[in-house]
This record gives sequence, C-alpha cells and structure tokens, in this order.
Amino acid sequence: SGKFDHGGHGSDLPAIKTRGIIKCSSRSLVDLIVDSKRVKEYNGMSLGRTDDFIFQEGVDTDPCDSPLGIGGAAKLIRSKSKPPLIKKPIELFNIMHARKLDEEKGEKMGGYVISTRAVWEKEEYADALAKGGKKSGLPSDTTRNELLLGVNIVRDLDGEFEGWCEITAISHLNSPGIPLSLGKRIGLSAATNNIKSLQSIWG
Repeated sequence: SGKFDHGGHGSDLPAIKTRGIIKCSSRSLVDLIVDSKRVKEYNGMSLGRTDDFIFQEGVDTDPCDSPLGIGGAAKLIRSKSKPPLIKKPIELFNIMHARKLDEEKGEKMGGYVISTRAVWEKEEYADALAKGGKKSGLPSDTTRNELLLGVNIVRDLDGEFEGWCEITAISHLNSPGIPLSLGKRIGLSAATNNIKSLQSIWG
C-alpha cells in the first residue's frame, strides 16, 4: 500500500496495489471481471453487483466503430459488499470502462485495462460524503463509499507462462465512518483474497 502524493482529494488515504498471475488468457479474465453476474465467484465479501446503465458493450470495440467514439465497453455499475467488522453493507456506484491496450498509443503489451471510479446520482450525495458521510437522501440501509480510482491492467504472458496472464490491480477508496487502520487492513485482505480466488477458478 502507499499514497498518491498530489495533495488533492483523497491524497491522505492509502491506495492498495496487488499483482498476480492467472492460468487463463487476458480476455477470459477481463470477461469475468466485467460480468456483473459473476462477481461472487471471486469476491467473497460481495452481496452482488448490477448494471444500472450500459453505454456500450464489447471490450474489443474499436473507437471507429463506436457511436460514442470510444473503444471498449462502458457502463454504470452498483455493488454491495459486507466486509467483516462493519455493521452496514457498503455500497459503491461506479462507472466502469474496459478496453484493449493500444500499441499505437505506447501501450506495448497485449491485454486490457479496466478503469473504474465513483459517480454520483445527485450532487448533494457527493457533498454529503465530503462532509463525513452525513446522509442527504442516500439509502439508510447501506454506507456509501467512494472509489477514487480502480484500475486493473491484465496482460498476456509468453515463454513458459504462455496462455497465462498477469493482473495488476490498484484500488484507492474513500470509506467515511470506517477507521483508517481498519479500512486499510480490510482493503489489503480483500485485494489479496481476490487474487487468490481468481487463481483458484482456473486452478
């Protein structure tokens, strides 16, 4: 874990980075991560994830073929999870974008990148979180957290690991109401367990 030393929103909060190799292709792993119906296969704390709105489907979509002018798939997702020692389930509302890495833009590896970050249904929800998580129309049965940045880089490997892929995951989360030390411990455990769960799916 570490911090982003930019002095902006969330710079005082820890970011968590994990890396592991999985016995499958980068495309197979990306398909699993993007599919909201399969989240519970690798996230033991998940209570489920839904697609609230789909902007575009197809992680291999070329920008030239997109009416939005973007490559890959993009959607709004809503997820709930129940970490240990936390009274209420945690809710996240994010925009997710998954696309193929582009060698012409200097991304010199075969694979994909999945970027996720928080969005808000209403501006007052973001204001409420900035004031320490006080409610302003947010559901009372969950605690809304803010994913400042979530990135998964999934690249194909070669040589003795041909047919396998490597995933590098970075998560930067704002969790109001959860003590920093506890949040960091839960985050590190969850990130490590997610890698292990992904590895177990493909043996």
